[in-house]
Amino acid sequence: MSDAPETAVAHEADAAVPPAVWASDAALTTQLHDATLTLLDLLVHRFDDELVFSEALVGGGEAVCSFSDLDESFAPIIEAEAARLVAEAAGLPPGGLFAPALPAYLAEIDALPLRRQANLVLTAADYYAVAPAPAPHPRIAAFYARSTVRPPAQTAAYTGPADRPTPVGASPTALHSR
Repeated sequence: MSDAPETAVAHEADAAVPPAVWASDAALTTQLHDATLTLLDLLVHRFDDELVFSEALVGGGEAVCSFSDLDESFAPIIEAEAARLVAEAAGLPPGGLFAPALPAYLAEIDALPLRRQANLVLTAADYYAVAPAPAPHPRIAAFYARSTVRPPAQTAAYTGPADRPTPVGASPTALHSR
């Protein structure tokens, strides 16, 4: 008796299994970080085609996944991280990858001159390329500051986004200073 139907079911089950849990896989998070940085580097060249930031971003995650050996299911995460980073570079910290304010921030960025948008992407890439380990959310930092579980030396390192170094040639000012 043939087991062909069982094999087909097994392949369908394998296809339904999502890729590794990215948040707990150090190698995968490094690969996603590198893919996001690559996307930011590539986005700068899309402004030559007269595309605004949000238009340039569309499909970029899929392109980066295809030559980074990443499953295409990671494309939206890479694009969302790039959008978040550019919003932060514009002085508009959305608070997360899927924050409700992010679409409004992208509309503000899209309304800027293309040269300014390209500079924001470059600034985001510069920050992201040398970014230290992410600081904890202020509430979490406050919890640990009052906790006896963790030594104070580890909570004293949190300085917040205002203390980031400015990349050479970049302006740390807010979005509307041109």
